[in-house]
Amino acid sequence: MRGVLLLATALRLAQTVAGQTETFDIATFVAPQGWSRAEQNGVLILQQRKAILRRTEFCQIYLFPSRASQAGAQENFGSEWATRIRGTFGVGEQASRKSLETQDGWTVVIGAADTMKQGVAMRTLLSTATGFGSVFSVLVVVSPNSYVNELNAFFHNLKLHNGYGGNSPATATGEGRAAIGATAPGTGAFGAASSVRGGPLGYSFTPPPQWSEQELRDQIVLTSPVYQNGERCQITILPMEEASSARLPDVAIGTFRNIFRADPLASYPSQPSRLASGTSPGGWEFFTIHKLVGGQEGDGKGIGTILLTAKVGDRIATIYGISKDFIVSNCFGELVRDVWPGFFYSLTLQGAQSGQQQNLIRQKLAGTWIAATGTVGNRYEFHSDGRYAGAAARQQYSRDSVTTTAFFGDGSYSFEGNQLVLSGDDGRRSTFFFRLELASRDSGATWSDQLCLLSPGMSGEVCYRKN
Repeated sequence: MRGVLLLATALRLAQTVAGQTETFDIATFVAPQGWSRAEQNGVLILQQRKAILRRTEFCQIYLFPSRASQAGAQENFGSEWATRIRGTFGVGEQASRKSLETQDGWTVVIGAADTMKQGVAMRTLLSTATGFGSVFSVLVVVSPNSYVNELNAFFHNLKLHNGYGGNSPATATGEGRAAIGATAPGTGAFGAASSVRGGPLGYSFTPPPQWSEQELRDQIVLTSPVYQNGERCQITILPMEEASSARLPDVAIGTFRNIFRADPLASYPSQPSRLASGTSPGGWEFFTIHKLVGGQEGDGKGIGTILLTAKVGDRIATIYGISKDFIVSNCFGELVRDVWPGFFYSLTLQGAQSGQQQNLIRQKLAGTWIAATGTVGNRYEFHSDGRYAGAAARQQYSRDSVTTTAFFGDGSYSFEGNQLVLSGDDGRRSTFFFRLELASRDSGATWSDQLCLLSPGMSGEVCYRKN
């Protein structure tokens, strides 16, 4: 697992929650509004529970008193994990962890693990701060993919005073503070000199319309508005990592299992996953997984998940998204709206060589491609010499008859970056974002060639199968 990969879902979208600053031990914080609080054996507990669409969501934040320690940060984290989590909650899994230094002298180690307890899925998050002869810990127990804003706002406002037991080495005029889980300026997994919108091996992309964007310590999070059905979707962009010798599909499957704690190849109880493998016109190899996790199609319990892994040279890029069930989603929906294609086509990875792919693309594009529904059919025939022939038909039904309308066109095609340009012999010009891939809708049991086209400005794409 990648450092705080599993922590990513909780610590996002920094907002300041209106409320008074409180003090506990060496920490100051702002409690989420409307949450209950209690103290047990010197431990402060903030908590809330609610029901959304028949699903119970819960969150508990435990603040433990600081204690004296001369041990290192990693040793303190291991000790706290064993005491606070394994000993209290019975979570024996080794936590993914990430260590970072703050500008005020604290060393923060954060880690997480997902588990099931009495049939209930929960995520445990532990953050320990070591410094000035003391260690301070915060534990979170939360239902998966919930309380995103509240948790991030809490950690954003959580600060520590230097020192333990009043013996602070800080100067009288310079009381040091450290934020657990907050983003320290000038650092981060993307590198101090690297930007997600440039810099060495960076990303460039366009967020979906009306989505917000926030750069955190080791990820970038894009978040949708809240829709009428209560849905709020996210796309998380992780820093690139060094590629291993494993095949990209194997890397993607392993990454999916680590992030979502689910088998992307399983066909029960949820529907089979949709897989795709190809090379972007931008010059990078990709593998995508679309999978409903935690429910069956249409029962309202499942989470729609998308994982994209891409390879550029000796680097691997990872991007994943979450939404409601694809059937009802306003973000990655099959019936309502799907913003993923637009985001995918906007994505470029620095270091990729796009121009080298055109000859290969022409070879793969050559052939006949067909897309059909109950009332509309489209057909394209592409030739390796740059010519194409197109045909389309539409049927309209009335009470007593069926009317079929046919359209035909011929011309030449060319490429402009990741766009396919069709220049008709009649002078008409059409432009589409496109990708060529091998696709499977049955968790990899069978595969077929697929050409997907998206008209600029549209929210849905049309995918063609090779005849």
